[in-house]
Amino acid sequence: VTLIAASDSKVYDGLPLTNWTFSVATDTTTPGYGFVKEEGVEKVTMTPASTITDPGSTDNVIETTVAKEGTKLERNYIVSTEKGTLTVTAAAMGIEAFDAEKFYDAEPTNITYVVTNAAGVAITDATISLREKGTTAWIPVADFALYVDTTNVTVEVRAEKNGFDPVEAEATVLVKPRPV
Repeated sequence: VTLIAASDSKVYDGLPLTNWTFSVATDTTTPGYGFVKEEGVEKVTMTPASTITDPGSTDNVIETTVAKEGTKLERNYIVSTEKGTLTVTAAAMGIEAFDAEKFYDAEPTNITYVVTNAAGVAITDATISLREKGTTAWIPVADFALYVDTTNVTVEVRAEKNGFDPVEAEATVLVKPRPV
């Protein structure tokens, strides 16, 4: 008799994914295959490693079995197991960056953005990096030199957070010469 651990998947939510369900393989071509009458397995436990929280996959492996009352598993059955797979996929988030336009005033030009989850709820703890369009190095937002002098540049904004796919947006920063 083959017990098959369940496979399961979900989108990242910060909580562990576990699944302690199983099925019994059916084989209609092998005489005498399967449990007799009402005998069988009542429940199983999985290995401690059969859990996953962050995006990725792991094996779901049956560690122990509990027989139904009256079933003598070790004596009357040859029991094998097949693993399942637990998969967590990255959650979606979005980012919107806002253009900034002003006349030169000797003050830094703020680059504003909003990061949200798939439900539109603000994510305030994402890691934000910036770069000028056409450059390769992402610079942490705290270290990014804000624009004081006149300029017309496109800035790329990147948000990253564990469990989420990274997202990017663009904003134009335009600091115009001050008329006198």
